[in-house]
Amino acid sequence: DGVMVLFSGMGPIETAQDQVSVGVGALAGSTVMLLTFPWFLAVNSGAVPLDDAGVAQYGAKAAQGPHSGKTGVTYSPALSKSAKIMMMTTVLYLIIQLPASFEESETTVSADQAKGENLWALVGLVACTAAFVLYLRECI
Repeated sequence: DGVMVLFSGMGPIETAQDQVSVGVGALAGSTVMLLTFPWFLAVNSGAVPLDDAGVAQYGAKAAQGPHSGKTGVTYSPALSKSAKIMMMTTVLYLIIQLPASFEESETTVSADQAKGENLWALVGLVACTAAFVLYLRECI
């Protein structure tokens, strides 16, 4: 995916920013697809009958067809913890996104925008790196 963004910026300098924007858009779209499609397949193929309380009955998988209305999956407590970590790290992207949006509304000159975003990019890098290290520590 990163190579796609890299090569989208190749060519004349006048059109590079527009081309990179297209590459980043394609990257975002493919990332969403690569996250949701396997999730859909896992939930769909792992669905088992649910009892009246909504608890998955994993021993009874063959007893009910795949398209019945009372099927589902049960998740472990680790999934909730992982989801919270993902949401917290997603907020870190606002460190650069908010200043970048502000700078874009202030000026259309890319060099001026970059000057206003440099410090925030560094802060975002440090915060994301620290969050990654904390995540790795949490996994141990």
